[in-house]
Amino acid sequence: MRITKMRGALFAVALSTAAALAAPVAVSAPEAVGVDSSIATDVTTSISQGVEYRPDIVYGSARDHTGRRQRLELDLWLPPESGTRRPAVILAHGGGFYRGHRKMRRIRALAESIAERGYVTASVTYRLSPTRPRRPRGGMGLIHSPEARDAQHDLQAAVRFLRSEARALKVDRRRIAFLGTSAGGIAALRAAYRPFDAGRSGHRRYRSTVSAVVSLWGAADRRMVPRNAPPVLMFHGRRDKVVRFHLARQTCATTRHRGSTCRKRWWGREGHSPWHRTDEIVRKTVRFLDQQLA
Repeated sequence: MRITKMRGALFAVALSTAAALAAPVAVSAPEAVGVDSSIATDVTTSISQGVEYRPDIVYGSARDHTGRRQRLELDLWLPPESGTRRPAVILAHGGGFYRGHRKMRRIRALAESIAERGYVTASVTYRLSPTRPRRPRGGMGLIHSPEARDAQHDLQAAVRFLRSEARALKVDRRRIAFLGTSAGGIAALRAAYRPFDAGRSGHRRYRSTVSAVVSLWGAADRRMVPRNAPPVLMFHGRRDKVVRFHLARQTCATTRHRGSTCRKRWWGREGHSPWHRTDEIVRKTVRFLDQQLA
């Protein structure tokens, strides 16, 4: 009886092993940066309006707070091909430079909405502090923090990555913009205003410049705003106590004073991160980008 049971168990194991060997093996994408590795092998998923989603693409690397090399990844949303090169938008999430992620629900929804309007859209990871940085409240401490500079350099590397892969992705190298929320807005403005300080996060032989910036409850130090800066669209609540409203107002005023365009939407009764305004934000962002990236 025991011999019969043992034979049955061995037969079951043999069947299980054979099934496992016959099953297809999932091959992960190589870790090297570039279209021949990550873009070509990543899983592509079709979502609404014919938009394709390609996650977890390596766009660069940089040393983190411990000195170790950190892979930098992005997720892509590709609109239906139109036969021409498409404009691109790079999204940077918020989180005070110590939390947040490119795959956050609201960021993904925002990226998909913009891609549905014809933009190649990338939501990026950038380096974060392992703990909450000790900075003065109100935003200026964050603007000048080393974490903000790291994020700036990583966003600039994402721009250069899109330029390096422009042919494969059908991206127009001249029509790339930033969109950042909160800390991501701070990083996006820094990256747009400081192309001469491009960092070492990848693809250094390409340019880091962009043609427009959209800031959702972010700001810059007005001393950072150069002459003839890229056009800016700013959304901000007057009751914001995380990134103070007066910093956004000064950023916009200085941008205009120094010869560029700043369009704004100030909400009188809103504080920080009024995500319930997303429909309005998408509508005005796409209109602004259509005009500036035409």
